[in-house]
Amino acid sequence: MHKQFILRTIAIGALVLMTAGGLMFFSNEKTTSSVQIPVEQAPQEQTGDILLSIDGWRGEQIVSITTDETALEVLLLLDAEDPTLQLSTKAYAGLGTLVESMAEQHNGTDNKYWQYTINGEMPMVGADAYVLHDGDSIQWSFATSEF
Repeated sequence: MHKQFILRTIAIGALVLMTAGGLMFFSNEKTTSSVQIPVEQAPQEQTGDILLSIDGWRGEQIVSITTDETALEVLLLLDAEDPTLQLSTKAYAGLGTLVESMAEQHNGTDNKYWQYTINGEMPMVGADAYVLHDGDSIQWSFATSEF
């Protein structure tokens, strides 16, 4: 009988240890999976400068750009730096993301809409698809649409 008691005690102890170990494993697994470690992105290097102007907000200014930066991304960065721009955008299927309002001027007011030109010409893509190049001149105008 004494031998059975020892075996039962060892079996119960082993079961308790396995249960505790399993609980610790799963609790650590949950903790580890819910912790999000921020991934540092390497800062993008400046690849050039553009000349930018926006009707009703600021005159021409030189803005530094990075590789593959779009016309819309420049506006988003400017809006983050200076909330007086009050940029509002909307995504449209098949068209991309369009500017809805800037500098307190909203599309549709007096039949005017935000439009942009690059080096004096209107691109046939949305600002979210137009990749800027060193030396580009971008003009945002709030005017009657040509379309």
